[in-house]
Amino acid sequence: MDKAGKETLGYYEFISGIVQAEAAARQQRRMEYLVKNSRLPQPLVMLAGFDFDFQPRLDRRLIMDLASPGCMKRRWIKE
Repeated sequence: MDKAGKETLGYYEFISGIVQAEAAARQQRRMEYLVKNSRLPQPLVMLAGFDFDFQPRLDRRLIMDLASPGCMKRRWIKE
């Protein structure tokens, strides 16, 4: 409310900002809930932080390609 008053936002921009912030917060809470209930070993290590030097036989480029969102589309979904 203070931000809207200071920046003279219109109604649309003000409501849009609130809705976007709420959607982001819900997405974050959902991800935290899913990770917590996944029963994966904790602390959770993301692929971006994986130490490929520890396993030199792993092909980093192949692993990262397989983890990319476009991989499924390219390989399994026929257009």
